[in-house]
Amino acid sequence: MALVSRTILVNGSPEEVFDLTQDYSVRTAWDPFPERYALRSPSGSPEPGAEVHIRAKNGHEMTVRYVSFNRPRAAAMAMVSGPWFLEEFAGTWQFKPAADGQTEVTFKYRIVPKPHWLAWFLRPLLTHSFARHSERRLEGLKRYAAVHLGLLRQA
Repeated sequence: MALVSRTILVNGSPEEVFDLTQDYSVRTAWDPFPERYALRSPSGSPEPGAEVHIRAKNGHEMTVRYVSFNRPRAAAMAMVSGPWFLEEFAGTWQFKPAADGQTEVTFKYRIVPKPHWLAWFLRPLLTHSFARHSERRLEGLKRYAAVHLGLLRQA
């Protein structure tokens, strides 16, 4: 098992930043990882039990299910199906108020590679890859929030 955790400060309230991260109509505007998202939910909104299909720009696909949705504090997902090299995957977004109208955003992944006999080799590669993607995603969120939340406040 590998654990990856990255944190960044983002301009905006926890409610605003949480909403940006869970709004799939704007997600590809700031998130550099996916090619596309497809939310599957009876209500049309993220909620426990809702599923999201992700196609990454690298061609890998994964379907995750929301296991928790606690606006504006946290959202958590677990993999339903994914690429050949992942036995298990789970991710959480956490949001905490910070000074000067900012929000501390923490993105955590739990990764279990497969096959098990190759885990010694895959674990460091996956840890590095997921850490790099997490950093890029959080930086994209920070840039997007700085522009778009600022514009909303001026309107």
